[in-house]
Amino acid sequence: MARYQRPRFNYIFPPEDLLLDLVQIYFDVVNVSIPVLHEATFQASVAEGLHWTDQTFGGLLLLVCAMGSRFSQDPRVCIQPNDPHRRSAGWHYFEQVEGLRCLLHFGL
Repeated sequence: MARYQRPRFNYIFPPEDLLLDLVQIYFDVVNVSIPVLHEATFQASVAEGLHWTDQTFGGLLLLVCAMGSRFSQDPRVCIQPNDPHRRSAGWHYFEQVEGLRCLLHFGL
């Protein structure tokens, strides 16, 4: 039996090492100025794999990764790794959440 269940929206998360780096960057850079998320609770939920079973948390994690990507120097955050302007950093995480945003908007 598989340990994790795939999310309904088939989210594609970054590789585990990058995901953890992006979450830490988010808390070090973004959440310091705009403290929206409780770091210990969020980090524990990621460690437990909640993003594999809860589509809303998975979407939130992708948005955190998208914001962390803006401050990461890792070339994997860009759609085109050789983009010198890094305009696409985090875009492939952000765009996956569109379906969730529509469902939340219509209250489904």
